[in-house]
Amino acid sequence: MGKGIAAKSNARTAGNAVFAMISQMIITLTPLITTLFVSRELGAENLGIFVHTLVMVQYFQMLANLGIVNYGARILAEDADDTKKVSLHFWEIFGMQILTTAVFFAAYLIYILILPPSGKMMALVQILWLVGSFVDLNWFFYGIEEVKITAIRDLFTKLLTIAGILLLVRKGHNPLIVYTLIMGGTNLIGLVIMLPLIKRYVYWVRPSLKGILAHLKPNLILFIPLLATSVFHSMDKTMLGYMTSYEELGYYYNADKIINVPLSITNTLATVFLPRATILLQSPDTRHEARDYLKKSFELMILLSCAMAFGIAGCAKDFVPVFFGSGFESCTTLIYLFVPVLIIKSISTFFRMEYLVPTYREKLYITATFAGAAVNLIFNAFLIPRYGAAGAVAGTFLAELTVMLVQMKGVDRNVPMKDMSVAMLSYLVMSVLMFGFMKVIGYIRASALIMVVIEIMGGAAFYVVLCLLYWKYVSRNNEILELLTGMLRRKNA
Repeated sequence: MGKGIAAKSNARTAGNAVFAMISQMIITLTPLITTLFVSRELGAENLGIFVHTLVMVQYFQMLANLGIVNYGARILAEDADDTKKVSLHFWEIFGMQILTTAVFFAAYLIYILILPPSGKMMALVQILWLVGSFVDLNWFFYGIEEVKITAIRDLFTKLLTIAGILLLVRKGHNPLIVYTLIMGGTNLIGLVIMLPLIKRYVYWVRPSLKGILAHLKPNLILFIPLLATSVFHSMDKTMLGYMTSYEELGYYYNADKIINVPLSITNTLATVFLPRATILLQSPDTRHEARDYLKKSFELMILLSCAMAFGIAGCAKDFVPVFFGSGFESCTTLIYLFVPVLIIKSISTFFRMEYLVPTYREKLYITATFAGAAVNLIFNAFLIPRYGAAGAVAGTFLAELTVMLVQMKGVDRNVPMKDMSVAMLSYLVMSVLMFGFMKVIGYIRASALIMVVIEIMGGAAFYVVLCLLYWKYVSRNNEILELLTGMLRRKNA
């Protein structure tokens, strides 16, 4: 029944790794696949209504969950060798989860009651997300490292979501309500189907109220940075929904979604580089090697982020009508404005994951996040009423710049700032040249879809040639090329 949890935690099979990779690809690509269809069926205003109501219910969901994802997983991982402890702590933490969710579920019902009549229906449908918080046991499966189970579940729910949207969301059949039901409903289904699996790993232990409440304080400690980060990244959408039209929110949401695709790639790279950076930075004997490693990892991240940022901008004019359909032309301008945001976010991710976390300076990251949130709030209040979604992007830029600068205060001699600045300037120049080349290609007359393909392929080829020339004649360093080819060899091995 609970046998062998520790053993299973250490059994990192190749099959689990493959499932996890496929699952991550599905999670990343699902919004892009559905956007092609949803934007046309809903339109900018309905999409904005969906985003606004989703963000609001997610605030309550976040409060209900506290820091349980990190805390619960950590506690169970520490208890992995003792099935009795795992069972006791599971039922205590699960009891706390039900308690906190019930409190904020009641608060959300009160929130619905005070809404104007026009907003009650959508807010009520979005309650499915909060219902899911009662039975969200992802933290348990993360804690016992059952990657394959959660990966299969993610695959199932995402494919179910895509099928439901393609088959059921239709103009003239209340597409907004149907779409909202599908998004919240498939998420709830994915959580509920995991419940019967619990009995494989734990047995029933009656938790005491004292034991349940004992987990509240450590959860709250982990919750503070999560709260700051979540509010910071959802503030733009919340303020846009209240201060402008739902159309503006719909434009912003779609442009932000496109920009977040390359960010997921740089975030993944940062996660991959983190363990090695941690090892090298812990010992004084490896300081020189650490500097070299940080330089190479930063160069690779900035190479990709600059290329993707200017590459998306280079084809945005043709890409937006193909991807979103008519009525979303404003997204093109927003994508242009998001270019520096993407690059700055990538730099911030690098400093956080490759230096602050390995050197146990999380407090500085939390300070930076709060500072960024404050800047975002202040500038959004001034810019959004006047400039709408463009003002929100400007506020985000200033906020992310603040986060990056505050994080850089923790940098010492272990970080080769001069070399990294040269690399950033070099790839920035090459990316601008690529952008110009793509705009020249844009004068070719063809259908929008064909133009997008030509611009992406032409821009990528041009950028690769520039990089090869730079490595051979300017930097005279093939380390990045060797790193890239080495990664490809591992992938194909």
